[in-house]
Amino acid sequence: MTEWDFTSQQAATYYSVDKVLSEGKVARGDRISLDLFFAPLDNANPETFLKALKTFGYLGAPQDDGSMQVTIDDLPLDAGQIWQVEERTSKLALPRGYEPDGWGFSEP
Repeated sequence: MTEWDFTSQQAATYYSVDKVLSEGKVARGDRISLDLFFAPLDNANPETFLKALKTFGYLGAPQDDGSMQVTIDDLPLDAGQIWQVEERTSKLALPRGYEPDGWGFSEP
């Protein structure tokens, strides 16, 4: 499994959510569709990653460039909620040859 710095990833998530909230276009708790992105590594195995995601109730969408997108609908805009999903899906991705490559959402 790839070494991954979850502490830095979590800090970046909390920072990003705080920045978005400070812009005032969305409020904490607004319902969003969160898109998580995962970049393939040399050992990427999309089939096993998709299967693992499905086992935990997530749906992945392979992209043309080999990356994977996971969308979580109806999630409250909250750093803790986003981090929980981000950490869980990252831990599914890493041993299957994908690394976290950011997240985003459409404004409600």
